[in-house]
Formats: sequence, C-alpha cells, structure tokens
Amino acid sequence: MFLRNTAPFPRRYPWQAWLLLAQFGVSIPFAGLTIVSAATIPLVIERRRWRIWLPAFLLASVIYMVGSTVLTAKFRQLPASVSRVELFTAIGAGALELLAWNVFAFVAAFLIVHFDEDRRRLAQVNAELKGSQILLLESGRLAERLRISRELHDSLGHHLTSLSLQLEVAGHLPDEQLRPQLQQARFIAKLVLADIREAVSEWREETSTALPDALQALTSAVAGTQLVLDVATEIPATSPTITHALFRCTQEAVTNAIKHGAAKRIKVTLRHASGALHLAVQDDGVGAAEVRPGNGLTGMRSRVEEIGGTLRITTGPGAGFQLEIQVPLGEIA
Repeated sequence: MFLRNTAPFPRRYPWQAWLLLAQFGVSIPFAGLTIVSAATIPLVIERRRWRIWLPAFLLASVIYMVGSTVLTAKFRQLPASVSRVELFTAIGAGALELLAWNVFAFVAAFLIVHFDEDRRRLAQVNAELKGSQILLLESGRLAERLRISRELHDSLGHHLTSLSLQLEVAGHLPDEQLRPQLQQARFIAKLVLADIREAVSEWREETSTALPDALQALTSAVAGTQLVLDVATEIPATSPTITHALFRCTQEAVTNAIKHGAAKRIKVTLRHASGALHLAVQDDGVGAAEVRPGNGLTGMRSRVEEIGGTLRITTGPGAGFQLEIQVPLGEIA
C-alpha cells in the first residue's frame, strides 16, 4: 500500500486519501508498521491537512495499543509480582515509544517533501533568471539604441537644421560665384538630415527577436519536470512589450503547472498564423474541476489584454491544464 500510494509523488490524487485510510487500518494492529503509515502522510496529503491527519492517526494508534494491552492483561492472569502500577507504567512507556517513532517517521518524510519543494523551487528560479537575463540584455540593447537615436535627433539633427537654414540664407546673397556651391551644400545638409531622421525612426520602432531564446532558456533549466518547447521557424520579431508579456505568462503557467498541478510533462508551443502569435502551455497535471483565478491567472489575463490579446483556459479533473494565448500583431502599435 505504501509503495502504491507514494508512487505518484509529488502528485496528489483524491484516491490516495482513501488508500491511506486503508493503510492505517492495516498498520494500527501491528505497532511496528505504524511508522510506515506516519511517513506516508506528508507524501500524499496536502500540507494544510497534516494537522488533522497526524493527530488523528497518533490518537487512534495509542488508543488501540492501550486498549489491546489492557484487555490482554484483563483476560490473562498476570504474575503476582506484576502490580497495576508497573502495568500502567509499561503501557505509558510503550505509548510514548510508539508516539516517538511515528513522529520521527513523519518528520523524516516531511524533510523529504521540504527538500523536493526547495529543489524544484531553485530549479524554477534558475530557469526564470536565465530567461529574464536574455530579455534584460535585449531590453538594454534596445534602450541604448533609443538613447543614441534621441541624442542624434536632439544634437546633430538640430545643428544640421541650423546649417541648412544658414546656407539657405547665404544662397540669397548677391555673389553669383558662391551661389552654386551654397546650393550644393544646402542639398547635402538636407540629405544628411533626412537620413538621420529615417535612422532615428527605424531605431525607435525596432522590434525584438528574443522571445524564442528566452523561452528556450526557461524550458531547458527546469529539473524534475520534462519541458518540451515547440517553436515555429517563422516567428516574426515583436515589440519588447509583447515579448515581455508572453514570456511572463509562460513563466507563470510553468510555475502553476509544477507547483499546483504536480505536472510531469509540460509542452510550450509558439506559432505565427493569420497575423497573430499563438502561445500554448499544456501540462499533464491533476487539473481542476473548475477554474478559480488567483493572482497568477489574473495577472496573466491582465498582461494579455494590455497587448490586445485573448486568453483561454481548458482543464478538468485528471485532464491537466491548458492555457492558450493569441496576440494579433497587426493591432499593436
């Protein structure tokens, strides 16, 4: 029963509680087996329910042990040298020993759960940091180009405009020999100014191609869960706003799949069709009978709506969790 009940760890299913009750019933008559049941509690029961299961199990074990010992002593004639005080002292010592071993087994299993949670959390944070690092480098590059474009526009563009005006004024002077050269210089100044304005406009509207790389970093660094990334080759460059929003939504979806869904396999799909990006995150976790949006899902929906996209969630008990995001690129400024 222990092996069958703990095989899905860290997943938790409703049937595990019933199997644990059956395990209790089998192990309580055999005091030496109760430690196995005590160690099962943290592995199959949610943390917030431990305070109910552990005391109830310990109380049932002690009551059974004390009751069976008293009944045995009552129906069997004890040696005359054994007094009631010695009998109840032995029963108390046995009960304390039983409690100590069961609590020890529970704490040992709790440490296993705690270590597994820390390991998963560390791996997840590491993956998030790698993906965020790629986005940060890309944002820094775009920010630097924007700063340079502003400097060109504010300084060099201003000086070229002033030079063009001065040359235009000089062109109206009476010296006929200088007029052709001045007109040529004015034409060159206007041409350079137009080129600078065109470059500044292109830099300000530049898009980012970091989304596939960021998703690759996110999915490749998570340990303990199989993450599959399926990105089409024709993904176009997007604005930094869209890139950041889709990465954060994927990050939150992967976190929920591991933390709440106990997923063993997560698939992230990114496609481009009909002028829109399609992002899907699907896991094989425990799923849910109904969707109750928390801070994570609410934040994802808000991010998607800010970039003009739509979010759809599909789930069911034992059917995993699927999140689909569609962002029309043509409608984003």
